[in-house]
Amino acid sequence: MSDKILVVTSDHELYAMIETAVGGEFGTLDLVDSANALSEIEREQIQLLIVDTRMSTGSGIGLLSRLRERNHQLPAIIITPNTGVVALTQATNSEAADLVHYPLDGPTLKEAVRRVLQNHDSAKRREELLLRLACAIPNMRKYTLKGMLGHGTMGIVFRAEHESSDGIRTVAVKILKAISSSNKANKTLRMRFENEARAVSSVKHPNIIKIIECNTERDAPANYIVMEYVDGESLEYYINHHEDLGYVRKAKIIYAVAAALSALHRLKIYHRDIKPRNIMVTNDFDIRLTDFGIVKMPNMDLTHVGELVGSPYYMAPEQFTSSKVDNRADIFSLGVMAYELFLGQHPFVASNISQVSYLIQLEKFTAPKIVNPEFPRELGMIIARMLQKNPDDRYQTAKEVCTDLGAFIFRIT
Repeated sequence: MSDKILVVTSDHELYAMIETAVGGEFGTLDLVDSANALSEIEREQIQLLIVDTRMSTGSGIGLLSRLRERNHQLPAIIITPNTGVVALTQATNSEAADLVHYPLDGPTLKEAVRRVLQNHDSAKRREELLLRLACAIPNMRKYTLKGMLGHGTMGIVFRAEHESSDGIRTVAVKILKAISSSNKANKTLRMRFENEARAVSSVKHPNIIKIIECNTERDAPANYIVMEYVDGESLEYYINHHEDLGYVRKAKIIYAVAAALSALHRLKIYHRDIKPRNIMVTNDFDIRLTDFGIVKMPNMDLTHVGELVGSPYYMAPEQFTSSKVDNRADIFSLGVMAYELFLGQHPFVASNISQVSYLIQLEKFTAPKIVNPEFPRELGMIIARMLQKNPDDRYQTAKEVCTDLGAFIFRIT
């Protein structure tokens, strides 16, 4: 079956140019305006969208946003009058597969269509587009991007190299991406990105990832944060691979995270997403706390009523019922992570979010001594205190956790 390409435009002259450039060779072309595009996509088997962003009746970008909100992953090429960073930001924010510029160049469009139809890996297409965006940002041109390290709701992180008089330095570059047609949602996303940069910049601690430079200006076409590159693995890797690190090394890892949290908490900054994936372990076993995307800054809360903020399997009981949390929620999350690191299993084993929410709020975890009869009693007491349901019954500060863990480490070394 030949590919069906849907051209979304109100410009019949543009459609004729597109038909001349790609019609026949790649499949059947259909013309539709943005008002009728959604119903056409639901009704027909479409392989590719070509969307005119200049439409006078309805927005092409708005159409793509509505498609993404409905979880449609249909690849799209946008035709835009914009150039450079503005055009690439427009394409990445709408999760387009590629873009061509207006006035239209037939061979360029033809090559874009061929490239998109041959590459079915949407993540790879998104990475390639973001690489182009990064290279177009003026201040980013001094960095040579080498590949994607990871991506999430807020942004995509690349490994990059910076050449200076001191030699070549490897860094990590996080670029903000907008994901919603809602201006309110995008504003919240940008503010969270600003908070991440502010939080990390305000605390100088050996166990907190370091920021080299950033651009979070609200009128900038693209925002980014350049951070130190951590050559190593996440703590999640060591837990999943059941690495036998021994009690001392594991205790030192939890101690380092607690020390980082203590530095944050002194400034009334709460991380709210402590979990193994956000802890990087270097090849020399130095520790870095990363990913401050949902950090809570003093006198500022971007959490909406009824919104869960955090990773449910590591959230404190109070995080499921209120956005008004403090440093002790981080301490509970640290306790969950410590239990998992030392015992190789989660303290609240559940198959879905509803179940884990119930267990964390209402059920007791299995005591470490039951899981492992030889587990050190002193260490079990430290973990149990971090995992108390009532915040008042937990350690009240991360510094107290450091004190008790430090005593344990001293005793067994």
